[in-house]
Amino acid sequence: MSVEIINPKSPALQRADGQWMKICGLLLHKLSPGKQVDITGEDIMSAPADTVVLLHEQEDRLVLKLISRAEAERIAAEDVRAVKYDPPTEPTAQ
Repeated sequence: MSVEIINPKSPALQRADGQWMKICGLLLHKLSPGKQVDITGEDIMSAPADTVVLLHEQEDRLVLKLISRAEAERIAAEDVRAVKYDPPTEPTAQ
């Protein structure tokens, strides 16, 4: 599983930055209330290498999804085209 950030300019990713403990807590509450999740070395080694986590905002929710690297790169390319980027302008000489 990749930990590389494919689209660092993603608004959802920027808003979630530094919130991993809260997101993990919400996942545990939703998927395993009152329980724990143990992640072993075997779990880590068995995760597909070409799988990435998609973090996406959809209406009033945050969506987390495992997708292929190819799909993630396609989505990132669409996001880049959809977001208009205005680079900073140089100050004019007086």
